[in-house]
Amino acid sequence: MTSKFVGSAYLTLSVFVILMLAQAGQKPLCINSQSIEKITMADASVVYRCAIRKKVPYSVTFVKNQQILESKILPFESWLILNWKIKAPKIAVQLSKDPVVTQLQGRSVLIWEQNLKSTQQLEVEIAKNYLKTINQKFFAANDLALNSLADFVVKVWSIDKKLSFGGLPTYLAHQWWGAYSDLSPKEKYNLIRKFPTILKSATVAEFKDLESKNYDQLNQLTQLFSQETRFFSLLESKNTFEENSLVASFDYLVLMPEVRSGIFKSLAGIQKRKPHFNLGIWDSKVLYHIGSKSQVSADSFRKLKVDHLIWESCDDLDLKSVLSVSAKVRKLLVIKNCSAQNQPDYAQYVFKGISGFAAAHPQVSFVQLDMPSLNMKRDSIGLQQKIFELMSQQSANKGTKTSFFSQFGLQRLQWDKELQIYIPKAQIDAVESFRVIKTY
Repeated sequence: MTSKFVGSAYLTLSVFVILMLAQAGQKPLCINSQSIEKITMADASVVYRCAIRKKVPYSVTFVKNQQILESKILPFESWLILNWKIKAPKIAVQLSKDPVVTQLQGRSVLIWEQNLKSTQQLEVEIAKNYLKTINQKFFAANDLALNSLADFVVKVWSIDKKLSFGGLPTYLAHQWWGAYSDLSPKEKYNLIRKFPTILKSATVAEFKDLESKNYDQLNQLTQLFSQETRFFSLLESKNTFEENSLVASFDYLVLMPEVRSGIFKSLAGIQKRKPHFNLGIWDSKVLYHIGSKSQVSADSFRKLKVDHLIWESCDDLDLKSVLSVSAKVRKLLVIKNCSAQNQPDYAQYVFKGISGFAAAHPQVSFVQLDMPSLNMKRDSIGLQQKIFELMSQQSANKGTKTSFFSQFGLQRLQWDKELQIYIPKAQIDAVESFRVIKTY
């Protein structure tokens, strides 16, 4: 009995000693970061960077997130240090259980733990910290320039080029990304390495006109890269600036009073096939830019330029509304749509034009207009006329000299039997084609 007790006690003591030795030999929990001083997890447990060699209580939360943190942050900060050859002051990161807007206050970053996993917001904040180190005064006075450039830097580093849905900085960074993407690999490498030298030359300007401050600081930022001639010319081709104002440009923009959920998926599918196209949605207040995954108040831009505007409406719009749209539009496709369940797909319109759309949607009423041509006669046409009612009248009265079409020099009103659409042939092609489905 005694020998059994002694044996049992010896075994227990041996296990205890082994555990103690294992614990003594175990490295303290830490993150091997060059830019983060400490991380406070959502459960209030704290972990420091490994160089401090500070022991902390075991954190289950950190262990669960360690791989995500290290796989996202460490390669990014190493890439920044390698290319820019600078050291930035360390930051403290605090994770929140509840949704919160990511913010950098001094040297502390507050971020929702879900955003840490699913977005690159922490990388953006790290980039801001490095940019401020390069030129503290300039970026302290130019917040939009800081946010846009930090977003751009993360896009350059990131393989998938995707961030969470952002605002104006995300939209602007996407324009920079587009210019950068057209550079050769050597040009890209040299440009990124020159960032510290270029940005150090920026000086703080006083902007008296608050209304144009966004334009002024972004224009100043762009001009800093004027010596990088190829990149600078590509930046200018993005048409972000015009006549001392910010400009938003779209190849295809869908205007609808209430944004239906399916339109995002539809346009995202088109965007994959046409990555260089600017595609978007507009509810008359907010612009949703598909390529950059950004949503921006339309008031942020003084000008909105659209090559093809698609206007979905249940109402029969009058000509005054059509001609008063607050954008410079080349082609306007007016769609009659009164049902949220009706989900027109504009892929065929983008890839095959109006004939493709008409063939894919045989029961949809529409009018395709050439806006510069329509504007030529705006003073002589009745602006109160409803557009679908007007098209219906013209198709029934196609030969009269007093008709709406006659003011544009109508030669004939051609009927396409296969597509079931009318195609006016005139001296001025203001109305290019239309279809009116009668409902009773």
